[in-house]
Amino acid sequence: MRNQSTNRIVSFAGAFMIIAGAFLLQASSASEPSITEAAQSEVLKQIVEAARSARRGVVLVYSGECRWGDDYSMPLPSLPMESSTDGLKGVASIRALLLRAEQRVSIIETADVVEIRLGHPLETIFNTKISELRLDPFAQYNPALAINAVENSDDVKTALAHAKLHMPARTFNLFVTSPNQRLPHLPPNLRNVTVGYVLGIIAKQFRGAVLYGTCAHTGIIEITFTK
Repeated sequence: MRNQSTNRIVSFAGAFMIIAGAFLLQASSASEPSITEAAQSEVLKQIVEAARSARRGVVLVYSGECRWGDDYSMPLPSLPMESSTDGLKGVASIRALLLRAEQRVSIIETADVVEIRLGHPLETIFNTKISELRLDPFAQYNPALAINAVENSDDVKTALAHAKLHMPARTFNLFVTSPNQRLPHLPPNLRNVTVGYVLGIIAKQFRGAVLYGTCAHTGIIEITFTK
């Protein structure tokens, strides 16, 4: 018998549409990561691993180092590589990693999530309350699809329009996990919750990090998930 949790590959831009079967569409081209990007990725990986060791997810809320005319870029702010975490574990090692960050750093620790703020991000959407969020079976098992459901909820779309903010449409490939009760998943419905709360349970449930990046002068907000 075939494993019912077989991954599928789909591509999407903006709103998702899942089609039965496995499809692979060519993603937009991307250059090789620079040394700086590789370093940033390594720091982020260390943060996720530290939170995972403490049985927590990570929500990283930041103001991106975006530029005029660069509407689709949401790079992380500079993160230090010099800090030592020798002998430190969990949230203590995260604090050490970010000790010498150039931007303002705020770390809030809860039982399930380590919430990190870098710089002065726009939090209008992060604090938006969703009256009801319905997740189809695929969104329950895939963090990227769950985030898409958040972005396309009526309450978030209304808040985006009111604040004159927007989210860029991107095309990329995604491995989609089929529903399987033995795998990590989200509930089918969430009521009267903030966007930040939902991102926290996504990070916790799928043992990774949700990145909430904002760019004030372009009005761009981007939410992604990484492990």
